Amino acid sequence: MVVDAEKKGLRITSGGDRRVTKVGKMLKKFKIDELPQLFNVLKGDMSLVGPRPEVEEYVTLYEEDYREILKRRPGITDVSPLSSGGRGSP
Repeated sequence: MVVDAEKKGLRITSGGDRRVTKVGKMLKKFKIDELPQLFNVLKGDMSLVGPRPEVEEYVTLYEEDYREILKRRPGITDVSPLSSGGRGSP
């Protein structure tokens, strides 16, 4: 990401976000940006499947909804992509 990215847009990124650098695009394309999370799984701080970490502002807005979710260890992926059949499914 570019310097001060959070001041130049939303707290989340989407396809074509201009705040993502060329190196960042390459890291995302080859999923290398997920490598630190894999180390967190090996350390026991994260699981492979679990609730995705969320931006604190959203958790604050929906605190009641997140109360149960935050009791669980975050995961690299959550149940949704796994239960929807993955890429290429209708």
